[in-house]
Amino acid sequence: MIQHPCPPAEVLAMLNRRLHAARLESRFIATVFSVYDARTRRLTLANSGGPYPILVRDGIVQSIRIGGIPLGLYPDTEYEEITLDLQPGDTVLFASDGILESENAQQEEFGFDRLSAVLASVSPKHSASDIADKIMAATNHHSGEGVAPGDDRTLLVLRVTDHSSSDFSKLPIIY
Repeated sequence: MIQHPCPPAEVLAMLNRRLHAARLESRFIATVFSVYDARTRRLTLANSGGPYPILVRDGIVQSIRIGGIPLGLYPDTEYEEITLDLQPGDTVLFASDGILESENAQQEEFGFDRLSAVLASVSPKHSASDIADKIMAATNHHSGEGVAPGDDRTLLVLRVTDHSSSDFSKLPIIY
């Protein structure tokens, strides 16, 4: 278990300096970086131009409005950081812009309202995997079955449980 993780805003600032120094000519990276402490149910996050994460609590869907400049554009960019105390039953969705921007034949984007409707239909019995499946099915239905997406559709769903006795030391660490 990591005892002293680097705060998300510092990680983004460090990555930004390294990417800017690499001089990738008109290239940048937009992402959200977060650290979740499962023991305290505390989520700390910073954003470098990625879509806002979404919090679903008690059926209410809201954007976590934290913005930031994409990585690699300006050398001394500082990033804002926020911390949320989550509760059992909360869901936090991190989605690439390809989810919101999925278009149908009339070039209408899937958008936040349609995504919110899917998320509002989530019940406590739905797992993180169920929620991801519901979102993917909804974007596929919106775009039309068999239509290849114009952009990636990437999701990360954090579903907070009340299992306080779990052994979180066995969770994978992703670098």
